[in-house]
Amino acid sequence: MMPQFKAALAMLGLNVNNLLGINHKTFDLSVEQFDVFKKVYIKHLQSMGREARKKRTIEHIDSIVWDSKGACLKVYYDDGEFVHYTKAGEWY
Repeated sequence: MMPQFKAALAMLGLNVNNLLGINHKTFDLSVEQFDVFKKVYIKHLQSMGREARKKRTIEHIDSIVWDSKGACLKVYYDDGEFVHYTKAGEWY
């Protein structure tokens, strides 16, 4: 799915060169958790305007952690905000 992930980001006008070497190990996630991240991340970015999207690029992600209690990923950004990504493909 990584080529499709890169292609989707490129279609959004984002630089995919910063994805070189990014995989599930980068964020200490399982393969399944990283697949959830990629799927929801693209949908999340597609919902944003161009300026908002610039603040949510990969290089602005500080960490991604699995919240077993909430059964979701928590994506933390360098501006202190975070968002939940669910297996159902939703974010909040």
